[in-house]
Order: sequence, then C-alpha cells, then structure tokens
Amino acid sequence: MDSLSGSDTTRFYYTKDASFQIAGFKSVTKDKMYSMKVDTIKGSTSSKKITVKGFKLTPLYDELTFARKYNIQKDRYNLSFDKIEFNGVDFIGLNTDQKLYAKSLKIGPANVEVFMSRESPPPPGFDKGRNYPHIALKRLNMPILIDTVKLKDIHVKYGEFNPASKKIGSVDFKALTGNILNVTNDSLQLNKKNHAQADLNALLMGTGKLNVKIDFNLTDQNGAFTYSGRLGKFDMKNLNPLSKALGLVEIESGDIQHIDFKANGNLRSATGSMNMLYTNLKVKLLSDNIDGEGTRKKGFLSFLANTILVKDENPQKGETPRTATMTNNRINSASFFNLMWKTVFVGIKDIVGVGIVPEKDPVKQQKVIAKKIRQQKRVDRKAARKARREKTDLTFFKYMYITVYCL
Repeated sequence: MDSLSGSDTTRFYYTKDASFQIAGFKSVTKDKMYSMKVDTIKGSTSSKKITVKGFKLTPLYDELTFARKYNIQKDRYNLSFDKIEFNGVDFIGLNTDQKLYAKSLKIGPANVEVFMSRESPPPPGFDKGRNYPHIALKRLNMPILIDTVKLKDIHVKYGEFNPASKKIGSVDFKALTGNILNVTNDSLQLNKKNHAQADLNALLMGTGKLNVKIDFNLTDQNGAFTYSGRLGKFDMKNLNPLSKALGLVEIESGDIQHIDFKANGNLRSATGSMNMLYTNLKVKLLSDNIDGEGTRKKGFLSFLANTILVKDENPQKGETPRTATMTNNRINSASFFNLMWKTVFVGIKDIVGVGIVPEKDPVKQQKVIAKKIRQQKRVDRKAARKARREKTDLTFFKYMYITVYCL
C-alpha cells in the first residue's frame, strides 16, 4: 500500500487481487425432492470472473413418481451445467451497491429437462404468466445488467404426461446456441434501452435447423414481446414422440421445405402470420382412451381426414402457396413457451387444412380427465380392499385348517 492505493480504481479493498474457490459442494433441497451438486465455484477480482463448474440439480424420483407426490401440477427439473461463467464482473458495485453488472454470461455445455404431468389440476389461482422471462426478471431483488448472455451447446427437452394417451410426449431442442442482449432490470439502464433481444439456433428433434428471434419489452406492464422464426427442411415423422402422446395424431409421412412465422404476444395472447411449404403429408388419428390401455388408431376417421380435410402439400398443383393467420389465447396454467409454440401450431393446422376442427377447451378437458382419474382411483382402491380381504380370509382358513389338523 502507498499514497496512490486509495485512488486506484482497479483495486478491491486496496488489493490488486482477491480470489476465492469453493469445491465439492453437495446438498439435498429443503423439500427433499432434489439433490444438488457443484464441483467448483471460483472467482477473482483482477480477472473480473466468476466461474461455476459441474452444477447439477437432480430429481430424487422418476417423472411420474415425482408428479404424484403433489396434488397439483408441478414442474420437475433435471439440470446439468458443465460451465457457467460471468466475465467483466463489477466486484466493487456488487460489494457496495449489491448490483450484479457483467459484460457477459456464458452458459454451456448444458442439459435442461423439464417434465410435467396433466394428471393433477393446475395450482388454484396461479398464473404462469408471472414466470415470463422478462417479467420474472423484474421480481429479482438485485439490480442486474448483463450485456450479453451467450448460450452454447445446450440440450433442452420438455416432456409431458397425457392421461388420455397414458404416454409421455416430448420435444427436443439440441445444440441450442445463441445470444441474448441487454438482460437487465436496472432502472437507469431501462431508461436508455428497454428491450432485450434473443437470437437462438437449435436442431428441432435433433434434425431440423431452427432459428428463433425474440424481442422482449422489459418495461411493458402487459409483458409485450415479439418473435419470429424459420425452420428448414424437416421430416415431420420426427414429431411423433410429441404428436402421438399429446396431440393424439400419428404422422405417417410429411416433408417440410421450410416454415416462416412471426407474431406479437403479451400476457394473454399472441397473433401473427405463417407460411409453410411441405409435401406428402399423411396422418393417423388416435383415440382418447383414458379408460383403456392408452391410444388406439381410428382407421375410418383417419381415412376421412386424409381424404377430405388434410391437404397433402403446399402449394397444391396450379395454386399459389397457402398462408395462415395465427391467433391463440393463453390459459393461466400455460407458460410463455407454451403460448409461443401453440400459436405456431394454430398456423400449421390452418395451412394443412384442419384449422376448421375446433380445439378442445383445455380447462374443460382437464376437468373431464380429473374426474375419470378420480373414478379410476376409486375402482383401484376398491380392488385393493377386495384383494386384502381375500388375502386375510385365505390366511384365516389356512390357520383354521392347521389348527384342526393338529387337533
């Protein structure tokens, strides 16, 4: 230390460097549903870096066992991040003003899996709109400003159990890479720039090249955002892990040349437009068979759908390409990403010719499913009680037989 140390802005508490490292952290979450593990956390004021390696949040139960421990819908997360790195961290501001300012945040490689079961009803009165990314950002207690969030080689998977099909449907986005600019809830920064922009690339179901751009309005009270995207050549049969379980539709064939879409959204709805070029589309309809052993094929209805409703290509010979206008309203139990993809799905349905088929009301459908599940549980409990009585009676008769025999 000397006379110049006090005015040296590069120093932290008069030091040229203060570093820290934590290794081998393990714990179980308070609710006893996850184990958490971190290999190392380290940082340095001279390099202005904080690095987290080997972070894992692992569920202690499989998908359906986890879901059935709650009486309401509960998301199940399985997270694994090889590396998370903050660069250009303002340690002085973090220490004196409790503000997290960083030039960049690098995430990846990583694996993110989310699962939910539709067996149980959504939480009463809970609106998932409060978890929109830019709305959740506002709720953080700490002011944050990150110039660029850099994502690299992230695998994202969403799975959902449909009681109607008795199956788990899933969608995969592999090799997710891209940047998100101006991630902030800081009032001074928002006065200068109140939009965050995301530009993301991924492989849909591991094969289709997908680009999505999202513009978040960080100050709009209604959670306004816009998004657009493009999907390149894609074999639609790759969507069967999703469509068969959740949409009760099996895609027999279909080749997409490209899809382009754009939309404006907010807390309640999204509207937009789409064009989609494809050939050789054929589908099979599956039955809603919650009381049986899952889905069955509807042969005659599938024939009618392919013959009358479904247009097997776009454009059809001698015609201009069909386009679609998309409109979709979000229910309280639906998430930000649910609104995005369901709005796109509305456009796809319209272009392939099944837009005239009305969607089932998701709230009413959930009530019907919940009622059938309650009825099935009563039948199961009755059968279990009968089995216990029969076992008790058998044990009693065995005891009496042994007693009489011995006498």
